[in-house]
Amino acid sequence: MIRGMATAVLLACVWAAPAPGRERSGSGGRTYALLIGLNYTNDSEMAGSRLRYSANDVEAIREMLLAYWGAAAADIDVLTDDENPDARLVKRRIAALANRAGPGDRIVLFYSGHGATDAEGRWGLVPYRPNRE
Repeated sequence: MIRGMATAVLLACVWAAPAPGRERSGSGGRTYALLIGLNYTNDSEMAGSRLRYSANDVEAIREMLLAYWGAAAADIDVLTDDENPDARLVKRRIAALANRAGPGDRIVLFYSGHGATDAEGRWGLVPYRPNRE
């Protein structure tokens, strides 16, 4: 589990998205995104807890960012089961996302996958091989 990270999925971009056919006004800056969708299809430790639609969720958010927020495809990083993402990879991608953005830019972090609490009751994201750092 990744400790110290907010587990709330940043969905403000979905709720604040303009209606189809309307432009977003006064946005300025670029939109950078990291979209994580884990079905756990390649993780034997999660065999009993696989998900079915996380990759679909990521694609829907990606399409929304492109269509309604004017994000450039090159500014959207997608992380799925294909890369067997462990905690280190997720942390590296989040750091890379933060390093790309500048003043006035927007950062979107979307996560669709499992979350869990640790022994101290703190919430976190569950990447591949959650018990290995």
